[in-house]
Amino acid sequence: MFTCRTFLYTRLGHVDAADAERMRNAADDLRRDELAGTILLSYYDEEIWTHADSDYSVANIWRQLIMVPARILETGAATVYQTDCPAEIYFKEQPHSFVEMRMNWKDKKYWLPEKELMTTLLCGAMDFFAGVDKARGDDRFIREWNDCQSVLQKVRARFRGGGDCRCRIMPDGG
Repeated sequence: MFTCRTFLYTRLGHVDAADAERMRNAADDLRRDELAGTILLSYYDEEIWTHADSDYSVANIWRQLIMVPARILETGAATVYQTDCPAEIYFKEQPHSFVEMRMNWKDKKYWLPEKELMTTLLCGAMDFFAGVDKARGDDRFIREWNDCQSVLQKVRARFRGGGDCRCRIMPDGG
C-alpha cells in the first residue's frame, strides 16, 4: 500500500496539505509564488521519497509528477527534474504491470505496482492542489487538478476500471 503526503514549510512549521484547519491558519504563507515543502512517498513500510529527498518548490514538482502516469501510458517512461538542483527521478514501465523508479542521488531502484503508483501520485497531487486552493480561497491550481482528473481517466481506461483515487480534498470548483 502506498502513502503519499505533501508538507509545506510555513511559519507554523511543516503543514500537511490535507490538514484543512492548519492550512487555513497558514494561508498567508501560501500566497507566495514559491511553495517550499516536501513530498513523502512510501510503499508499505519502505520510505521511497523522504524529507531529505525533496526541499524545493513542491508545486513545480507536482506539476511534473502528474505527467508521469500520462508519459508512462504513452511511451513507457518518464523523468522528473527538480528545479535548481541536479536531482532526477526516472520511471520506466516493466513487465507484469510494474514500474521501476530510480532517483539519481540514491543507489537504489524500486519496482512498484503500476496502477497503484499512478493513482497514488495523482491523488497526492490532487490533495496538494485542492488543499492549497481551499486554504487560500482561490482556484490558482484548478487547471492542475483538472489535469489530474484527465490523466486519471486514462489510467482507468488502461486498467479497465479501478484506479480509484480517494482524495482527501476536493476543490470547490471541481
